[in-house]
Amino acid sequence: MQTWFRETSPESTVTAKLLADIIAGQQNSSPLRTGRGTVWARSTPSVKRSERAGKICNARLALKPDAASYQGQLGTLETFANEFERADSAYRDALRRNPDDYVALTGLGILKLKRGKTDAGLELFLRAEIIEPRYARVQVYKGIAYYQQRRVENALESLELASELDDRDPLPHIIKSMIYTDLLRGDEGIDEARKALDCLRFFVAMIIGHLPSR
Repeated sequence: MQTWFRETSPESTVTAKLLADIIAGQQNSSPLRTGRGTVWARSTPSVKRSERAGKICNARLALKPDAASYQGQLGTLETFANEFERADSAYRDALRRNPDDYVALTGLGILKLKRGKTDAGLELFLRAEIIEPRYARVQVYKGIAYYQQRRVENALESLELASELDDRDPLPHIIKSMIYTDLLRGDEGIDEARKALDCLRFFVAMIIGHLPSR
C-alpha cells in the first residue's frame, strides 16, 4: 500500500471512465485494485490548467506577498503537477509566515504521501485538523494515509467525515470505492462509485449553467 497515491494522472476523464467501469461490474479492468494502482483524481487539473492556476496564485502573491494562504494553494498545485521542489519551497514559505496555515500543512502532507512518507504525512494532517477541523480536504488525505497504514476503519471514518463536510466532493467517494473494491466488498464499492458520479454530474451541470453554485 505504500505506492498507493504516489502518482496522479493529469486527466480527470480517466476518473469518470474508471467509475463507469466499476458500475458496469468491470472491477477487474480497474488499475486501482488491491492497493497497487494509482489515484487518477482529485479531479486533477491538466498540466495547462495547473499552470494557469499557478499564474493566478503568483499574481495574487505579487499583489499581496504576505498572503500565506496563496503560497499554500500554490504549493498544492505544484504538488499535483509533480513539481516537488517548488511545492516544498512554497509550503515552507507559507509556514514560515504562518505556522498555523492549515492549507499549507495539508498540502505538505500530500507531498509527503506522494514521496512515500506516510507517517510524516499523517502527522501533518493531524496538525492541520486540530487547527481547522472543518477543512474537508485534510480528512480526505488523512483517510488515504490511514489506509496506507492498513487502518481501514480509521480511513473510512475520515472519508465519511470528509463527505459530511463537503457533500459535493466526489473524491471521498472515489477513495471509498477503491477501498471497498480492495476489500472485495463490491456492492459497497459500486454504491460509492455511484455517489461519486452524482457529484461529478453536479459539477458538470454547474459549469454549463444548469445549476446555481452553492
